[in-house]
Amino acid sequence: MNLNNFSNLWIFLLIFINILTGSLTFADLLCRYCGHSVTTASALINVKSPAAYDNWNLTVLGVETIVQTFKNSVPETYNLIFANGADLKFSGKAQTAETWFEGMSWRPCVCSACNTHIGWYFQSPEKDFVGLVIDNLISEDYVDTLTKVPLPQKQISKDAESKEMVKDEL
Repeated sequence: MNLNNFSNLWIFLLIFINILTGSLTFADLLCRYCGHSVTTASALINVKSPAAYDNWNLTVLGVETIVQTFKNSVPETYNLIFANGADLKFSGKAQTAETWFEGMSWRPCVCSACNTHIGWYFQSPEKDFVGLVIDNLISEDYVDTLTKVPLPQKQISKDAESKEMVKDEL
């Protein structure tokens, strides 16, 4: 076996073991309302703002992420994580008033598929990123565990009989 084949086999085994143990994930963050893929683990970044009135660490898709809590002038409260890219649409015009990040403009962003508010796009001449409302997202890994268990055949027959009885009564 030549060295190149050995290296490829070694890489394959490492990836395989990481997938089996759950330490390597390819899952996305999805819109909680329609399931559209919003962003990936590799896009998650940590951005801190002095305007946040609370923050804590949370592991999201295997990435240690800072969650920050913000209030707007309405006042509504949002828990945000940040990414350097997301599949979202802009909603409205860029604003500089009441920004949570000094020197940056912001625009609301909605899901590309269902138009649910997902977060904000923050931009300055030096950098840009997206703040994502964690309450409006769900992990693809978690969604894959949500299954509807079929009813036992006995229950299906019983339900069918009940429907027939209701029809007879009408």
